[in-house]
Amino acid sequence: MRGKSEGMDEAERRRFEAWLRASSEHAREYRRAQGLRD
Repeated sequence: MRGKSEGMDEAERRRFEAWLRASSEHAREYRRAQGLRD
């Protein structure tokens, strides 16, 4: 099982980082929208 994460290739890691960045930006936008609505 641990060989999977260690063997994560460059493309897979880059895709994961891009998703992480996009989701965190989305969360920030969502919280700001909620704040404006209150």
